[in-house]
Amino acid sequence: ARERARAIGYAPGEVSALDGLGRLHERAGELGEAVASHARALELARRGEDVEGQLDALHHLGRLAARRDELPLALARLGEALRLAREVKRKKSECEVLLALADVLERQGDAAQALALYREHHRVERELFTEEGDRKTRELTARFDIERARQEAEAQRERTEIERRAREGAERTVLERTAALERAQLEVAARLATAAEYRDDATGEHTWRVGHGTARLAAHLGLPAAQVELARVAARLHDVGKIGIPDAILLKAGPLTPGEYDEMRAHAALGARLLASGESALLQMAEDIAWSHHERWDGRGYPRGLAGEAIPLMGRIVAVADVFDALTHARPYKAAWTREQALAELHRGRDTQFDPRVVDAALCVFGAATYEEDMRRELRAQREAGAQFHLPALQGPGQDVAALRAHYEHLLAEQTRDLERARREAESTARRLELAARTDVLTNLPNRRAFEEDLERALREAAHGDSVLVLSMDLDGLKAVNDHQGHERGDDLLRAFARTLQAALGDRGEVYRIGGDEYAAILSGAADTGVAILEDIEAVAARVREQGFPTSGVSAGIAAFPREAVTAGELLRLSDQRMYRAKGGRRGQPNLRAPASAPELT
Repeated sequence: ARERARAIGYAPGEVSALDGLGRLHERAGELGEAVASHARALELARRGEDVEGQLDALHHLGRLAARRDELPLALARLGEALRLAREVKRKKSECEVLLALADVLERQGDAAQALALYREHHRVERELFTEEGDRKTRELTARFDIERARQEAEAQRERTEIERRAREGAERTVLERTAALERAQLEVAARLATAAEYRDDATGEHTWRVGHGTARLAAHLGLPAAQVELARVAARLHDVGKIGIPDAILLKAGPLTPGEYDEMRAHAALGARLLASGESALLQMAEDIAWSHHERWDGRGYPRGLAGEAIPLMGRIVAVADVFDALTHARPYKAAWTREQALAELHRGRDTQFDPRVVDAALCVFGAATYEEDMRRELRAQREAGAQFHLPALQGPGQDVAALRAHYEHLLAEQTRDLERARREAESTARRLELAARTDVLTNLPNRRAFEEDLERALREAAHGDSVLVLSMDLDGLKAVNDHQGHERGDDLLRAFARTLQAALGDRGEVYRIGGDEYAAILSGAADTGVAILEDIEAVAARVREQGFPTSGVSAGIAAFPREAVTAGELLRLSDQRMYRAKGGRRGQPNLRAPASAPELT
């Protein structure tokens, strides 16, 4: 691609190709070639005044300089990248560069400046989350408005057509179009409810249960049957505003910070805006519920601080149904309560959090011995209806909502099952890909990428005073086996060494194949002294020779954190130096010997 771009004089294409080459060289561990590719990309981007290309190249060059421990150069490159990111308002790049700069400053020992950049990184990251939430909200609002406008335009067209037709057909046509519009609104409502709930309840059952509980409470309070059926569907949209809340807050297992809590509370107003200006009774009821289901009877709720009868009745009913379901089912931050505990909590909130009349109804409805079984039976019946479920013939406006509600509950159940199946398949595929990306195909050992990630994690998690040992190894004699017995036999040697080494180290640490004939291990410093581990590796070499590889041997070096090095790069470099010193001191020797300067690690 680079050669084609160069041949036709297409500089942006060559910059893009060089960026890809640099990334590939870096993944292959060829850092010098990676630097050369990104440096050439930077030169071309500057010549063509391609600011985006300059930004990407400087970012890569800064990271590579940091990996090569060229920290002053890394600071210069990353600093220029940060300036460009802010200049072109690329917040994602700004966020990444801030994190890289903070890491370099931390490695240089400038903790104060590193902390300042970490804070700036988190501020920009928060802005990104907010912008993404706003974008999702705008997109969903636009889609909803377009669908509503399309339906209204269609209804207007039909009304004009009706005026031209004979009077005897007008009433039936209006009824048919009204039913179609009602079906469309119910489907939009069901899909919005699924979208809002899917991230923290893939089954979609929470919104269904809240709708079911709301309908039962409304019926117990004597509301008309038609209003009860509308409430069953409208209540499912009570938390539709959560579409705009970032996953980091919505799925957080621990307590929210005051700022996160304020952002979470915004979902009530956001949901009301999404549903605003609806002309149907369903959407108007859903808007009232979204606004008011977090208000409190004593006026200390949100978002408007309404109190008593000023809170819409359906909002007061949904507040009780929602809290009861949330208490009796597990959430990321809590275990499920018993029904008795949940009812006692509702009673404690009577006259303060909840309308006392609604609480009294809840104690009767939710406290009934058959309530949970009846609810499960209804849900099960809808699921088991399957492909045999058909929408009943509409007999008139009084029966439309109930029939349509049942029909779309069935469609929603099918959709949520498909979503859950797709989620499981995606998670399984992601696990397989992650395993493949971290595994050496020949030996089935973790690869270099896994080694670097695991070493960084081990150093972060090491308790104060704990040691982490890095063992670097080079398998001698592989070239001779490849040259005289073939590469298949050489592969047998690599696998034999991997198996024998893994068995010898056991649960003391993890073994990795870094590439070619190079291996590494991460071990707990409390397990053995460094010399004892090197003696174990010598025994491994002897056992490999006994398996039909008489000319093979192993060179090894070891380094300890935090006594000898404090970063992953320093540990690996020191262990490599000792390994090559051992190799240089015993050229031609078939067995392993630890270098005379190997430290007594404890």
